[in-house]
Amino acid sequence: MLEISLEKKTVLFVLVITSIILTLINTILLFNQFYLGSTLKGLSWIFYVDGDNNIPTWFSSFALLFCSILLGFIAVLKKKIVNFYSAKWFVLSTIFLLMSIDEVAMIHEKIGDLLDIPELGGWLHYSWIVFGITLIVALGIYYFRFLLSLPRYFRNLILVSAGIFLAGALGVEMINSRIEYTMGAENLTYALMTTLEEFLENIGVEIFAYSLLEYMSKSLELRTIQISNVKKI
Repeated sequence: MLEISLEKKTVLFVLVITSIILTLINTILLFNQFYLGSTLKGLSWIFYVDGDNNIPTWFSSFALLFCSILLGFIAVLKKKIVNFYSAKWFVLSTIFLLMSIDEVAMIHEKIGDLLDIPELGGWLHYSWIVFGITLIVALGIYYFRFLLSLPRYFRNLILVSAGIFLAGALGVEMINSRIEYTMGAENLTYALMTTLEEFLENIGVEIFAYSLLEYMSKSLELRTIQISNVKKI
């Protein structure tokens, strides 16, 4: 029997510190690239938060996957006690799994083309933003009563985490959309705003992970996860 302890504060500390370190490294390398004209033999790209298949991308993907797994555990436990909202926990787990995949595959950037969403320019230069806003409104309606059913402390934690995440994913992204529309993407302002966007997204996800661990510990009285060893016959 494998027993995993759910140390909430330790998990949050490790995730947040890692985000801060990656953000600082990325920022230093960006100033080096734009002011000194050196990418340090590709090191800048390895730590660039808006890159693909690099360290920050995989870290963000892992954080989202971690949330998906926690949500899956909660969904399974809720189903065992025939909870009315167990399906919504499963849906949320699936959403975070898709977000984890998207973090690496960058699928959302192709949504505008796939759905033939017109490019409006300015703040909506990225056509996927229209889809993103529509999706957030739809999820808000779908999860409204679910949120009201949660204890106030956990509901507030989730709302704070969602607010921080959306401030980056939609708020800063709209600013970047306008910057690219007017100035292009090859400038320090765009790169720094992208850094802020990714940092806010990560912090939002990390607070959400903490809120899930808190919920599992206090509401479900689950402080460890036990995994049984499967013996081969």
